[in-house]
Amino acid sequence: MIRKIKRIFAAAAAGIIVGFCLAMPVMAAANTSSEYVRMCDFDGILNESEVERLEGRLDRVSEETGMNAAVVIYSAAEGSSSYDWQDFADCAFDETFGVNTDGTLLYIRFDPNYVHLSTSGKGNEVYNSTDYYNDILDDVAPKLSSGDVYGAIGEYCLGLESYYGRYKSRWIFSGLIGLVCGAAAAGIVLFVVYVRYHKNLPVSAVNYAGRNDIRYTEKQDIFVRTYTTRTRINSGGSGGGTHHSSSGGSHGGGGRSF
Repeated sequence: MIRKIKRIFAAAAAGIIVGFCLAMPVMAAANTSSEYVRMCDFDGILNESEVERLEGRLDRVSEETGMNAAVVIYSAAEGSSSYDWQDFADCAFDETFGVNTDGTLLYIRFDPNYVHLSTSGKGNEVYNSTDYYNDILDDVAPKLSSGDVYGAIGEYCLGLESYYGRYKSRWIFSGLIGLVCGAAAAGIVLFVVYVRYHKNLPVSAVNYAGRNDIRYTEKQDIFVRTYTTRTRINSGGSGGGTHHSSSGGSHGGGGRSF
């Protein structure tokens, strides 16, 4: 009976491994094809060479940050308000990389001119909670205003890398500060304990009297004062806040006219 059970488990494990191996080429093809949707210029503003260079640039940004990065230029998107264009950018990210995956997407449109940076997953933590997305848009918008779309996307890529580096450095610095403070606090405690146990106590009759023989003949309760402590509990998102797209993803970021 035990041998039969072992054979069944072995066969099942082999089937899983074979199925995974057969699926690998399909998975690889899907990942390869996703590389070509990072740069989508539906308006035809950029030439073929520029699109290829930007695709490569976005790939490098994704590898360095561990998050997806994409750009969509599409002036014919439905809707006539920034809310509609925000939802378009969020849904474009969800459809490209999946709902609540890590990354950002820059959406650019003209007539009216508007740019939106959508964040998702870890992108919310890195670029939205720190308000870095606004800093990136500060560099992107002037380029778009002057008609330099290629340069604007370059600023977007540079900003993603630069602010991701700042984010990592901030947490490393905070960790080092915490380590130093913890070590200092531990050292102080050890020093205090050492001094207390090694200093000479003054001679007192109490040290020699039997504590069990001491009797107190009077007790008195004295009310001094009372304190009330209140703690505020914060709820909700941090930084610029998050919202949900019509495709169901949780997104942050923001946009502006240029």
